[in-house]
This record gives sequence, structure tokens and C-alpha cells, in this order.
Amino acid sequence: MPKLKKAQHWVLESVLNIVSVHSNAHGCVIGRSIKTNAEPHVGKAVVINQDFKNFFPSVTYARIKGVFLALGYSNQVATIFSLLCSEPKILDVSLLGEDYYAQRGERFLPQGAPTSPAITNILCEKLDFRLTGLANKYGFTYTRYVDDITFSGTHDSFDKITPLLKYSRYVVNSENFNLHPEKLRIMKRNAKQEVTGVVVNEKTNIPKGDLKRFRALLFQIEKDGIEGKYWTKGGNVLAQIDGYANYIFQIEPEKGVLYKKRVNVILEKYNYKEKHKATYVPKVLDKREKANKPDSVGGIFNKIMSFFRK
Repeated sequence: MPKLKKAQHWVLESVLNIVSVHSNAHGCVIGRSIKTNAEPHVGKAVVINQDFKNFFPSVTYARIKGVFLALGYSNQVATIFSLLCSEPKILDVSLLGEDYYAQRGERFLPQGAPTSPAITNILCEKLDFRLTGLANKYGFTYTRYVDDITFSGTHDSFDKITPLLKYSRYVVNSENFNLHPEKLRIMKRNAKQEVTGVVVNEKTNIPKGDLKRFRALLFQIEKDGIEGKYWTKGGNVLAQIDGYANYIFQIEPEKGVLYKKRVNVILEKYNYKEKHKATYVPKVLDKREKANKPDSVGGIFNKIMSFFRK
């Protein structure tokens, strides 16, 4: 694992994961999942999805540092943590035959860093509180999964959709985020209702079309091998099918068991599990570990530096 990512995982475990976040935030929260995000919206007359625009890049270095300062860390420690958890745009510059890399603009929250979702959950606590209150006022249920917010309601809520959308946009903007104008979906019971990719019309389940496509991919791999195959473009197809089988198991355990057995045969054939035994698994600190974590500037600095030493 890259040294920076090891340091980020330590910040996640020792600092961010021990902070309580709003009960309606489900993304990358221990004990919550895509399924728990979808379940409150099962069987509703209307489901409304909205996505944030440029969610992670809109969280600047100053906002990241503000999170750590608000958690009670000193300016020095907050600076260290914020630098570890942010990145700048990099400009590739050639000068006199030499290549240089220069920072362009302010640092921001990178998509893909293990710390990024946890930081946004802390940062969005007030947003979640306000949107929950707005939803309750108009008779809706609210949840958020990272940059995806969902409202759902009964037939009595239909005439409240317009003010809900108007004021939810106002709340999001006032919290220094923006909603994507092209990613608003209003789904009624006579059509497929989805929340973060999970169908919620009658119960939580995977879209039938996705399962059909996944079965077809597994058949192709079993028949012809993995070369040229992918579930999503880019990346390792073995990691992709392993992850998606686990996802199916999470949403629909009975189906998931069958898919996991089938996928495991493929993974064993290519020794995937053996090659990836060292894959990082997030850790939950117990009370003793929380008490012993370094909290002085020197202790934290030495701990961070230990990840970058050979």
C-alpha cells in the first residue's frame, strides 16, 4: 500500500472514525451501508434523488483544516492532517529541457482517498440536520450517502415536492455545496424507484438488468478467461467481480451466497485471494487503543513520519 494511503488510513481510524456523525449519513460510516441508506425509502409513493456537483473538489484546504480545528486539534496538528488529506491540481511544466511539477490553485479533498468521505460526513453534519428538519416539515424522509441525497414520501407529500426542492437547494447552497442541475430524479410507484443503485419499490434489491449483465460476464469469464473482460472500465476484473458479488450479498444475501460461490471459483483459479491477502481492512479502535493514540504534536508528527520511513 502506498505510504500516503497508510498515513491516511491511520488518520481515518485514529481521528475521523471516532467522531459521531448525523444518523441520516450512511456513506462510509461504520455499521451503515448502501442498504441502510435505501431501507428508509422502501415502499414510498415518491422517491427523489439529487446529486451534489463537484462534491469533493468543492471542499477546500481551508474547510478541511476547519474540521480538524473544530475537533480540538492545535493549528500545527490540524495543518499536518489537512495536508495529508488534501491534494492540489498539478501542472506539468517543461523548462529548459527539464520537467517540473507545480501546484495550481488551492488544495482540495481528493476523490478516492480513504479519509475524504469521513471528512465530508463531519463537515455535512449541519447540512444533514437542516435537511432532516426540512424533510420532516414537509412529510418526507431524508438520507444522504456521500454526495447523493434522497427524500421519499407518501401520496400526501406530492403537493410539497416543489417547496421541498426549492428550499433543499437553498440549504445546500448556504452550506457551500451545489446540487447538480441535471441529476434530479423524481420516481413514483408506477416506475422503478432506485436509491444509490438499489431498487426500493417493495424491498431492497439489485436491479434485474444489472444481475443479468453480471451473470453474462461470469459466464464469459468461465468460458473464455479474464483477458479483455471488465465489469466497469479500467481496473482489475477479478477485484471488480469480487467486489460486486460482495455487494449483492450485502443487499440480497440469499442471491449473494450463490454469486460469491461462483466468483470464488474464478478467483481461486487465478490465485486472486492468495495475491491479495494483505489487502487493507478498516479497523475499529477499541477503548484502550483510543486512549493510547498519540495526541501531542510531537507524538502525532512521529507517528505520521513512521509511515514514510523506509
